[in-house]
Amino acid sequence: MDLKQAPVGGKDDDKREFLADVSALANTAGGDIVFGITEAQGEATGAPGFELPDPDAEVLRLESILRTGLEPRLPGWNCGGCRGRTARGS
Repeated sequence: MDLKQAPVGGKDDDKREFLADVSALANTAGGDIVFGITEAQGEATGAPGFELPDPDAEVLRLESILRTGLEPRLPGWNCGGCRGRTARGS
């Protein structure tokens, strides 16, 4: 599991980091990337979340990054908890 406080940024470096994280998980037993979670030394310390003005657009953006940035393509991925709601704290 990879914990991230913020969503994937729009800069090329941010996208490359996301692709590297996804690739690392895909090349092992798999796993989850969880956004909106603070962590220290690999342990979750909080769940402040963040605002997503358009969760569906964010899912499409991540799908596009994965589709164009990884070769070979992933056979499938799931964005649980994204669609139709904000990712604001729990």
